[in-house]
Amino acid sequence: MTNSLQVRDLSFLRSHAWHEHNAIRSISSGYDFLYTLLRTHTEHDMTRLEQG
Repeated sequence: MTNSLQVRDLSFLRSHAWHEHNAIRSISSGYDFLYTLLRTHTEHDMTRLEQG
């Protein structure tokens, strides 16, 4: 009885950790996207200022 309960808890914890890992990865890729967007936008403004 307790043995099957432990196995079920372990598989639940493992799937929960996998979901946490996926969420962290998607958040970090979102930050990479925002950073790239901001950097290209800033570089574009800099070249426009230098030309003007």
